[in-house]
Amino acid sequence: MHPQFDERRISKCGKLIEALEECHRLGMIDRIFGACNTQKEALVLCLRQDRYDRQREHLEKSLQRNKEMKQKWKKIDEEEYGPGGYLREVEQKKREGTTATSSNTQEQ
Repeated sequence: MHPQFDERRISKCGKLIEALEECHRLGMIDRIFGACNTQKEALVLCLRQDRYDRQREHLEKSLQRNKEMKQKWKKIDEEEYGPGGYLREVEQKKREGTTATSSNTQEQ
């Protein structure tokens, strides 16, 4: 069915929830013959749109957090290895050179 009415969470669809609950209070026979279907369909559409809006908002926040985190890691990386990771490349070439020379000395 629909979630319990919580004004903080579902402020947009509150009137539709109340309208559906009022229709349900009118009687079982009306509900059986579909008197409340229009209210229910409107509520379902409203809740769906509300969920999509919240998902979009959460996604935007998540993307912003990820962007900020990447910038922080880039700053940390540049502090450690210099702009563009120059020192990392030098260190890596040094290791490759050491590995190559150690392989040559083991072969002899």
